[in-house]
Amino acid sequence: MTENNPGRLTSYSPQENRRQIRRFLVIGLISVATDYLVYLFLCGPLFLITSVAKGLSYVAGMAVGYAGNKYWTFGSARRSAAEPVAYVAVYAVTLVVNIMVNSAVLAALGFSLLAFLVATATTMVLNFLGLRLIAFRTGINERLAAEGARLRGPHTPPVRQGAPAINGRQR
Repeated sequence: MTENNPGRLTSYSPQENRRQIRRFLVIGLISVATDYLVYLFLCGPLFLITSVAKGLSYVAGMAVGYAGNKYWTFGSARRSAAEPVAYVAVYAVTLVVNIMVNSAVLAALGFSLLAFLVATATTMVLNFLGLRLIAFRTGINERLAAEGARLRGPHTPPVRQGAPAINGRQR
């Protein structure tokens, strides 16, 4: 990663990978709980049609997931319309994958719980990778570049990538 190219893919330490995965799972559980509770509220006291209630509750869960993953899981401070658009695009694509995997496992094995679990696990992995590598990549890299600059201090120049060392110093 270079400070001049925040969109470039970054390699993460095993510790950072584990931290992001744990946080992603926590945010996922909170998002599902939000979806469910909003659904119950809309169907119960507000007497909405179940399909309308489910659509609204899903959007509420997605909004919670977006905020939690953006700021807590991946630490993206980027302010750009591209992030929420990419977030929705990732989830739209993985919704299609979820339906396809569920249908394929049902057709092959005829066991609905297994089909649900395989489809969910598949899309969970794809969502994590999609958010990290597409939706929040630039914001993550900008955060890491800023953290690196903070660690180097204000008077230490950034290390140039690919410059050969002469007498132990970077050119």
